[in-house]
Amino acid sequence: MRTLLILSPSILTAQSWLPIHSHFSNGDSTLTYWDAQFVSKDIGWYCGNSSPSFVSKTIDGGSNYEVQIQLRGVLLQLYPYDSLHVWARYAHAPGDWIVFTSNGGSTWDSAFITSYPVAFGPFHFFNPLEGFLFGNNLLYTVDGGITWTSRNYSDSIFVEGVLDADFVNRQTAFVCGRSAQVTDVGFIGGTSDSGMTWHFETSPTFIEEMSAIDFPDSLHGYSVGEGAFSSNGVVYSTEDGGATWSHQYFVGSGMLFDVGFIDSVQGWITGVSGRIWHTTDGGASWSFEQTPVSVNLRKISVLKNDKIVYVMGDSSMLLRADVSTSVRERDLDLPCATILYQNYPNPFNPSTTIHFELPKESHVTLRIYNVLGQEVIKLVDDKRTAGEYN
Repeated sequence: MRTLLILSPSILTAQSWLPIHSHFSNGDSTLTYWDAQFVSKDIGWYCGNSSPSFVSKTIDGGSNYEVQIQLRGVLLQLYPYDSLHVWARYAHAPGDWIVFTSNGGSTWDSAFITSYPVAFGPFHFFNPLEGFLFGNNLLYTVDGGITWTSRNYSDSIFVEGVLDADFVNRQTAFVCGRSAQVTDVGFIGGTSDSGMTWHFETSPTFIEEMSAIDFPDSLHGYSVGEGAFSSNGVVYSTEDGGATWSHQYFVGSGMLFDVGFIDSVQGWITGVSGRIWHTTDGGASWSFEQTPVSVNLRKISVLKNDKIVYVMGDSSMLLRADVSTSVRERDLDLPCATILYQNYPNPFNPSTTIHFELPKESHVTLRIYNVLGQEVIKLVDDKRTAGEYN
């Protein structure tokens, strides 16, 4: 049974949204926004479609942007893995191209995607070499984007249009998007084998058009989009790793563009006309937060280590909120050091448990070796948020 969420008129004041007045080295201050991402409080990238299109970098939290590369074509996606490795995709005859850097943007290389052309979709990289490019097909690289291989999912989720993707770990990921065949219809999908096979997550298979998805941990996930009527937004959520989903409508909100969580209970949703909603109870309730702008807010960048949230919108709009106060109490429960515990049982056959703790978000690699020192399997090779893992 579908339920309606009646928006509360109360304004939450746990944090304030500070407008950042950005200046661009090419003089364009009201560019056509397309994508922007931050990797730390100070360092981020922005891509805009003017003439020509370009990728620019900030090292002062968005106050100033320096153009790093100009492109003849339409920029589509931007993905910074860290402060050194960044990828951007753009369309220019005769097809789609990738530009990428491994030195923070000092120099850029390019590669032509010769596989079946993909529609609008996101990147995800496990490390600086291995990554996916989603769309109405799935491309995979093992050399940092120099070459891409198509997996040609001609009869699966990838016939539809993937708009967003989030990897919980190396094996498990979730995607969402809109149908390429039916108007006003979308989906949520997932994989549990590193993208070898995919399945639809919800029942019924096709739901409302979904624009973004975020899993702050392996159990809790959230996807947002546009309800059956364009005046309403919709939020789907799961508390059991995607086994079951519930949903609620934001009546009169308009389309919901993006969702981002800093942990399993606190997150934000962006929408039209400067609207932001905030939850501190894992999505059970949402409160409207006042912002000083009226443009569409299309992208959230949640920096878990810095306790900073950036929101990007039309006309080069950039908002920033310091959420350190609201998460400080929960941080007291986080590990204070990186610890890898002895596995148990040991020796083992056929299974064992490996426990480790992270005090902050880190890239984790976990390998199993035999008695001859030969690698048997790589269990983990991706980013993990602060916390305890088994």
